[in-house]
Amino acid sequence: GKMDVQKDGVSTGQIEGAGECFCQLALMYHAPSNVTISVDLSSQVVGSEAGAKVLKINQRTYRGLLHEYSDRAFKEKRDALLGVKFLRELLEGDELLSTKLVS
Repeated sequence: GKMDVQKDGVSTGQIEGAGECFCQLALMYHAPSNVTISVDLSSQVVGSEAGAKVLKINQRTYRGLLHEYSDRAFKEKRDALLGVKFLRELLEGDELLSTKLVS
């Protein structure tokens, strides 16, 4: 279902799709969230599962996921660069240059 994002009682947006997230800054900086999320029950489709599903995670888990994603993205970019022959020859043995090119 749809979820409405409100700040100080004023709607500031909607979360509509699976995989969407909110309050990331509060998780990153160990700060209280300054928004309210409410489910829009009028958006339900007859015969579908009722309501929106929300996964609550703690700061440690969120940071771990970010770290894992960042590592994976770095490796994918590095591997793509190393797939080009002249770049592979240039970067072989130079981890610092490899890191700078991918960043």
